[in-house]
Formats: sequence, structure tokens, C-alpha cells
Amino acid sequence: MHAHTPRTSPASSRGRHGVLLSLAALFTALVGCPDAGEVALVSVDPSEVDFGYVGAGVTGVVEQDLVFTSEHDQDATLYEVLVEGDTDIFGVARPDGTPAEPPIQLPAGETLRLTVSFAVPVFSDAFEATAKFTFGLSGAGGGCNCGAYSQEFKTLTVNISGESGCDQDGDGVDGPVCEGDDCDDEDPSVYPGADEACDGVDNDCDGDIDEGYDADGDGYLSCEDDCDDEDASIHPGAEEVCDGVDNDCDGSPGEGEEDADGDGVMACDGDCDDGDATVYPGAPELCDGVDNDCDGELGADEIDADGDGVTVCEGDCDDADALTYPGAPEQCDGLDNDCDGQIDENVDEDLDGDGYSPCDGDCHDGNPLVFPGATEICDGFDNDCDGSLGPGETDADGDGQLVCQGDCDDGDATVGLGFPELCDGLDNDCDGETDENVDEDLDGDGLTACD
Repeated sequence: MHAHTPRTSPASSRGRHGVLLSLAALFTALVGCPDAGEVALVSVDPSEVDFGYVGAGVTGVVEQDLVFTSEHDQDATLYEVLVEGDTDIFGVARPDGTPAEPPIQLPAGETLRLTVSFAVPVFSDAFEATAKFTFGLSGAGGGCNCGAYSQEFKTLTVNISGESGCDQDGDGVDGPVCEGDDCDDEDPSVYPGADEACDGVDNDCDGDIDEGYDADGDGYLSCEDDCDDEDASIHPGAEEVCDGVDNDCDGSPGEGEEDADGDGVMACDGDCDDGDATVYPGAPELCDGVDNDCDGELGADEIDADGDGVTVCEGDCDDADALTYPGAPEQCDGLDNDCDGQIDENVDEDLDGDGYSPCDGDCHDGNPLVFPGATEICDGFDNDCDGSLGPGETDADGDGQLVCQGDCDDGDATVGLGFPELCDGLDNDCDGETDENVDEDLDGDGLTACD
């Protein structure tokens, strides 16, 4: 056994009988003769102490309380404490650490608390001991010969066991307290040859921490914040570049690093409209009025130079002439105005049957009264196609009546042939009279409409 000073000095078995006999005589002389069945009413809890597995030399001394309870109506006395077995490992003492030296009084109905200690050695082994506690009744009074001492004393036995080990964490490698190679015998994941984990611990006891978790050598661990340990340009705090990758590991790529329209080009790469898949640098220009290739300009044929609303790419066959575009009315001008490949079609015909076509000078081929040399009549048309209306073919006041149609005052919209007469001092109806029928007292009340 290894040297250890127990917390009590157990008596030898030879001296035990002498002490018991002398105590029996003293007990008989001082107390009466209680019934044998009454003497044993002291119990202990627990009746067995198993310290289990304790790391060698790490914990030092571990303890377990024993509680003795007197269940008799007389006081009891603890006369002897005897530890047998691994006495250099196990000991018994009072809770305050002082020796449990008998006699110790146990008043009736009360408890006595003692402590069993396990001095864990610095090696691996299993240990056992037996602690025996001998009690007797005290203060019975009277005197008689009570017979054999076994009827007057009660011995309670408590079995004690425990195991110490050099592999405190159970990982199969002894710790440094036993001169083993386990650099942390309180962590079963740490021992020589263990797999290195990314946990800030030297798991394999080689002196390095978390080796193998910075594969790209950028100084950031994959188990911490490096979101791509195979690319040294990617780590927390890295500068974002236009590559569609979360370079700084903040959970998203930088601004503009997305291809929302799926055309293969990101906004940060020059896509001037990431909502239109037909728009990106180098895209073919389409006839859509959009800068498809992102060069800042529309295609040359996407411009409406003459302002007729139709571009060259939309079919305008002469973007310098606003009268020429697909669907334009054909003019008698020697041009393909409607861009259908034909010139002056349908305009060299005499549609109104007046003997003249537009190409012959008919300025209104829908009116047979209009043609070059026709007599100018009062109809508001340039009948003779000389570029001007005849005399009196004006409606300056906008009253819908021409001068040649009888408007006697083309400067007043209330005056015209057949217009209603008003009480205004004017010849409204152009009949040569003023305010007729409106300046008469038709009802004989002495007042006219003009009054």
C-alpha cells in the first residue's frame, strides 16, 4: 500500500477485545440491565460508501458523510471506531476534520454525523475497507449482571470502496499527473493522435491549435468566419470584387453582384439594365428604341430623324422625309411615300371624274367641282386650285356662314343671313332692318323687349 496518514488511527484487533471487555464491565456497573433488543436501536445511512472512479491525484481528498441516528429513548455512546483494509487510503473523522476519537455521545432521538474520506493516490488502483462503529446505551441507572457484552454493545459495519485512475477523462491515455501524455486529462477529445477539431484547443497534443482549418492561408479559420477556406481572397473583411461571390463573408455578394435578368452579365460588369435580358455590353442592337449593347447610344437605324414616328429599322424608307413612312398616304410627288415599293400609285387616277387626277393638278380629287381652271363658287373650296379661295369665301367670325353666303357682317358672330334678331341695334338677320319685332310692345304693357 502507498503511504497515507488516515484521518483516524484505527485500533488493532488485539487491543479491541481488551477495550470491549473493560467497557462491558464499566457499562454493567453504571447502567441497569436493559433488554438486549433495546440496545441495538442505532442506525447508519448510508450503510455502504462507494466513491466510484476518481481521477488520480487530481481531486485530492473526497469525502462522504455518514449519519447515525439514535432511535432509542436512552442516550447512546460511540465507544469504538475501527477501520480495516486500505487504511492508508480511507479514514473517518468528524465533519470539521478533527479525529473521530471515542467516546462520542449520541443523545436519544438525535443524529451523529461523521465523514469518510478517500485520499486519492497518484496511480491507478481499486481500494476497499470496512469501517466498524460500536455503540452502547448510556445512563440506564441501577446495577446488575447483564451477561455477555454482545448483548450490551452494537457494532454497525460500513463497507467502503473507491477507484483511482490516471486516465481521468477515460480517453485511454494517462494524464500528466501520472506522467502520461494526455495534455488535458479532463477532456476526452484531447489526447495524442486525436483528430484536430476547430475549437481553439490542441486536440492532438502536438502543440498546435486548430491546424488544418486554414487551408488557404488567409489567417481565417473555416470553423469560424472564413466562408470559403479554399480561396485566400475570401474572408471576413475582404474587399468585395465584382465576381458574384461573398468575398467579405457577410452573407451576401456586394452591390451590383447579381444577374437579375439572367443574361450572364452583372450590373457591376456593366449591364446597364439588369431587368432586361436583351441589354448587356456587346449585345446586338435590336429595333426597340433601347441601348441594347450599353454603349450609351441607340443603333443608327433606331433613330427617327424626320420625326414621323417611324424609325429606319421599323421600315421608314426615307427618314429624311416626314411624308414618307410605311402606311403614309401616297402623294403625287414621284416618291414612294408609303414605302411599299411603288411610286404615286392610285394618285394619278381621276377618282372624282372631273377629268383631272392629282398628278394633273387636281387639288381635291374627291370633289368634282375642284380642278385647275374650275369656276370659283361660294363653297369654301379652292375650286380652281390656284391656292386661294374666291372673294367672299371667308368666315372670319366663325359663325359658320361665308360672306358670299349672305353674312352681312363677317366680324360679328351674331350677324348672319337668317340669324335671330336681337335687341342690340344691329341687323342680326341681314334683312336690312334693325331690331325689328324686338322693339315693339306686343303685349301692350308699355314696354318692349329692348326696354
